[in-house]
Amino acid sequence: DQDTATVVQAILKRVLTKHPSHAMWELAWLRHSANSDRKQVGEELFKGAQKNLHRMENMKMHDLLVASKGLFKFLIDLAKYQPKNASARSFNVRPWKGDVELKEFVPPVQAALSVSPGSLERSRDVFPAFVPRMRAFCPTVQVMSSKARPKKLTVFALPPSNSRHQQHSAGMSSKGSYTLQPGDVGEMHFLVKQEAK
Repeated sequence: DQDTATVVQAILKRVLTKHPSHAMWELAWLRHSANSDRKQVGEELFKGAQKNLHRMENMKMHDLLVASKGLFKFLIDLAKYQPKNASARSFNVRPWKGDVELKEFVPPVQAALSVSPGSLERSRDVFPAFVPRMRAFCPTVQVMSSKARPKKLTVFALPPSNSRHQQHSAGMSSKGSYTLQPGDVGEMHFLVKQEAK
């Protein structure tokens, strides 16, 4: 009923305000849903959290949520895209650019989005701190051969900003380069595919 929906939405907005870097990935589908009612609820959640963060003067997280809309659209458009050559195994895309650098986003991997065991008792930060960050998307996207033809997206990874390796290699990695750089710690690979929700 409506009362239950109101309570759930309030809880989700509170979670998004408290942990925007992580919760945005779990709630992105709602904001970009094909269902107009769900999409409206998602927009209200994000705008409400952005308003809360602005009031709290946490502009870094506020700006991250604002920029996330463009990042999610990039990923959704990539999932929808069908190469003109139906048998193509790869294609090139323009790099994503937003008002916030890609490395500010927590990567959508289980290691980053899962609560650390025992962290609720010993730390205010319940998520792992030492998770590599995304520097840039590789412009070449692979098309997988399964029926849904998902896209395999490669991301060049930086060490966590609070690690010694990141401090040592800060001047080694070029954020504008779309190939593996000396300061990178490797690659991450994501599969994106279109699903109706």
